[in-house]
Amino acid sequence: ASLSKSFADESLETYVVSAGEACLVLLCWHLPTISDYWKNGVDYIEHLLRSQVLAAIGREVQPNDFDSFMSFHSQKILGPAYAPKPFSYAVRRPDHFPDGMLSIEYDVVDKVDPIETLVRHVPGLNAPPILMPISATTTVEMVGARYLHGWVRHRFPTSSRQQVRLAARARQFCAFVVMIGKMSGPNRFNPKEAIIVQNKDEVLIPLLLNEIATAKQFNNAISSLSAEQQSFARAFRSMQLESSVAGVCVVQLKPQLEVLLGLPGDALTKEIRLTKDLMTLFLEHQIPSDLLSYDGPEDATVKEKLDCVKAHVKSVMDVIEETKLKELEERVKKAMARKKAAAEAKRARRKQKKMVSGEAATMDDNAEEESEEDDDDDEAPEVPSSAGFPLDPPPDPLDGIDWSNAFQ
Repeated sequence: ASLSKSFADESLETYVVSAGEACLVLLCWHLPTISDYWKNGVDYIEHLLRSQVLAAIGREVQPNDFDSFMSFHSQKILGPAYAPKPFSYAVRRPDHFPDGMLSIEYDVVDKVDPIETLVRHVPGLNAPPILMPISATTTVEMVGARYLHGWVRHRFPTSSRQQVRLAARARQFCAFVVMIGKMSGPNRFNPKEAIIVQNKDEVLIPLLLNEIATAKQFNNAISSLSAEQQSFARAFRSMQLESSVAGVCVVQLKPQLEVLLGLPGDALTKEIRLTKDLMTLFLEHQIPSDLLSYDGPEDATVKEKLDCVKAHVKSVMDVIEETKLKELEERVKKAMARKKAAAEAKRARRKQKKMVSGEAATMDDNAEEESEEDDDDDEAPEVPSSAGFPLDPPPDPLDGIDWSNAFQ
């Protein structure tokens, strides 16, 4: 009412500012205050609810606490076959002691725990082989037990991301290969990196996790695009989803060496020296397996086959040692020749330096003699008194005469 009295009516067109504009300005003036009051009220309600929850629980909930909460209730609600299990596996063969351990770990407050995943186990006998290309011309077929894991990661927007890493640990005198890559199809594994873990090695590989938008977020993001752009975005997302599944392959070396060399199973279990020599020949010297494999009759005993392989290994090692000795002798000869040449060059430089210094000294002596002769020429010659030329002038004969009486 006061604004209507202070400002003109809206029906009058002669005024620039009417009561309606004044009401709008007043409302805009009070809007920040009203919004602050509303925000403070909502914050107070949230603070009250948060205080009640903290009082009921007794602590502030962190992502680690939420993980423990979900793990506890999953074990109670789900059956043993469907409950999440720790991602920690022993690298072993049936009826053998483990060669090592493979796990995916993350940091907790004061310790390191494996992540818990939903697992599906597929026995190797009931599954087709997995193809693994190791080069442009070579593809390997792998058979064995396989596990499909699904991990639900809990985190808050305000909390920092936990570091997740793949850990591989080997026992003494044991070795296995760990390959990391992606699953490009249901039966195809593309390895990116590989490492041999052996003899109490511990390998920690940080995992870089990239989040992909959910289906709802993706549909909302492409809703404003054209039909062609949406089709391209869906095709690209399909490619991302197919190649977003990480894969880890573990291959034990002793069973593969036994198959490669034609030896029966468990033949290399207690042959520590032979296994070490084979690893050295294959990895460091790239020796073909045909030079080391067993080539005798199939009905031979395990000891005879091992003796044959040991003989092949010894012959190759002897050749390598002879080659090393020859290379060492050549290096010693080259080093002695270089040392001798350096000594001769040093003596030649010393001799040349002495010759140059002797010539310089001779030139200095000649220069001194010439300078002395020049000084003698510049000095006035001395006339000796014995030559009849006294140094003092002779007396005047007219001195002593009295000239006052000479003209009288």
